[in-house]
Amino acid sequence: QLSDRDLFQFILETGFSTAEQVSKIAGRGVGMDVVNSEIRQLGGTLAIDSEFGKGSSFTIRLPFTLSVTQAILVRLGVFTPTGLLVVYLGWRYREIMLSLPTALTEGFVALHAWVAAFTVAMLLGLSDSPQAYACHAGYVAVLAYGNVVQRMRFPYALAFTAAVLLVHWYGLFTEPNLPQPLKWPLLGLVLSMALYTLLTNHRLEREERHRFLQM
Repeated sequence: QLSDRDLFQFILETGFSTAEQVSKIAGRGVGMDVVNSEIRQLGGTLAIDSEFGKGSSFTIRLPFTLSVTQAILVRLGVFTPTGLLVVYLGWRYREIMLSLPTALTEGFVALHAWVAAFTVAMLLGLSDSPQAYACHAGYVAVLAYGNVVQRMRFPYALAFTAAVLLVHWYGLFTEPNLPQPLKWPLLGLVLSMALYTLLTNHRLEREERHRFLQM
């Protein structure tokens, strides 16, 4: 007999979904499996705990070498309520959202991913920490989130990636505290992630189209 924690791990399996039917924005079972895969590639683990009536927790553990000794503080009093409000409105008016044109909903998803990218840029600009440049690695997560987790259509993913790379490039060569030997490795890291996520996005879209045509 499986324990509750073992059952929760099914959430991380490819194709697992609780949606009753597949729509334009949900039900494809793509998202948490990608997050778990990226965490495991970094040598970390993702644990899920949930208690009925109280809530759920997702615990990410990464090797200490990946942590930044001086973290940038984010005002959760602004970003967390805003995110929760967007989630609530999306669920409350989901029927209206599903009736909107595909181009409009895809544009909204792309805008959401762009906001995440510009938030990283804003934090880099506001931080006084001499180690703030390490947050440039955060664009790796932003690219994975926009191109693979959100899974916007390829033309939108292409425009999103170009915008992220432009912001990253500008910040990389205007950051006064960034050590010169780290500029090109950081640029290479983000560029390689951009290429990988675009190729993954294109492959997933092609496979989904193929499955749809076989139905």
